[in-house]
Amino acid sequence: LQHLIDVSPCLCAAIHCSRIARHVLITGGSRGLGLALAALFARRGARVTIVARDENGLKDAKTFIEDSIKFDQELQNSSRPLQPALRPRILPIAAGTGPCQAVVAEHDAPSHFLDLNADVTRAEDIQRAVQQAEAELGPVHIVLPCAGAAITGYFAELPTDAFE
Repeated sequence: LQHLIDVSPCLCAAIHCSRIARHVLITGGSRGLGLALAALFARRGARVTIVARDENGLKDAKTFIEDSIKFDQELQNSSRPLQPALRPRILPIAAGTGPCQAVVAEHDAPSHFLDLNADVTRAEDIQRAVQQAEAELGPVHIVLPCAGAAITGYFAELPTDAFE
């Protein structure tokens, strides 16, 4: 979880922008850091599009994000302290700790969410996903690429097509 805390200062500006109804598109949004960020932005009221290859993973991610939003709303309406067993499974920075504390606040508006099946290694899938996202939720303001693959080797020796 330390990596979430380390990148949080870099995300503060983007999180703050999400408070004014920005549209965030996240690749690799069905698990890991992509899912954590998608839930964080959705909980702050941003319009969120997640893109991933795994349709079952997208369904699970959508359920998780919706549950996260409901949980956050219930927490805001509750006067009782939260028991440790009921806290969210991830999202330690979403609770208002660390440098992002100033931008974490109650929802201004309900979140809008879209999950799209696409393979980011295929240009036509990327183009289709962005067009669909913008058609349904408006212009994309923030892109967070959380999908990727590991390529081993020395940077200077990698062929150009390894980067495509």
